[in-house]
Amino acid sequence: MFTRLLIGLDGSPSADAALEQAIVLGQRFKATLVLGHVAERAREAEAGAAMLQRGAEHVRTAGLQADVVLRQGDPDTELATLAKETDGVLVGRRGIHTLGAELGPTAASLIKIAERCVIVCGGRAGDHHRILTRGQHPKDP
Repeated sequence: MFTRLLIGLDGSPSADAALEQAIVLGQRFKATLVLGHVAERAREAEAGAAMLQRGAEHVRTAGLQADVVLRQGDPDTELATLAKETDGVLVGRRGIHTLGAELGPTAASLIKIAERCVIVCGGRAGDHHRILTRGQHPKDP
């Protein structure tokens, strides 16, 4: 049973897919979704906060409760720490900086260090679900 699920968001298409999967699980279990973003540099925090707010609105539109958490530091260790207060964490297979890798370093490390279950979402969100990254990629309107 999932009552609180953490979703790691970084603006990548696979993070969008993780959010969509979390919404499905959240609706199934009536779970609260905790949207987390870890800014590696202080200048990334403002964009991360805006992304979290867009994601939270999307979750609320789906009829679920959303909490947002913005941290600064190493994404894998910060997400692992946040995951301790949840039933599991969903992340994308590849982050925004590792689009060419089979499994990004954050997801790989999180699998090793998290004390909760880690669900790695490899799919890509459909175009109608790409609300978090709209306008951030060259192909986006």
